[in-house]
Amino acid sequence: MKKVCIILPTYNEVENVKELIPRIFSIFKINKLDGKIIVVDDNSSDGTKDVIENFQKKYSIVFINRPKKMGIYLRIQMVSIEL
Repeated sequence: MKKVCIILPTYNEVENVKELIPRIFSIFKINKLDGKIIVVDDNSSDGTKDVIENFQKKYSIVFINRPKKMGIYLRIQMVSIEL
C-alpha cells in the first residue's frame, strides 16, 4: 500500500475543511492509499481548530496550531522541520 501525506495550510477555513477532509480520506480509501493529512493552522478564529480536532477522532490527521498568522511559506517550512 502506497503512503501519501498531504499538507493542508489553513486560516479561517472551517467550511472548507468540513468538506475537504472527508473527501480526501474517501480518495485515499478508493485508491487503497495509506494516507495522512497534516493541517497547519494559523490560529483561526472561526472554529477551524474544533473541526480539525473532531476529525482527528476518525481520521489520521496531525494538527499543528500556530499562535498567530505566519503565512504559507513558514507553514511548510515548519512542517518539514517537525517531520
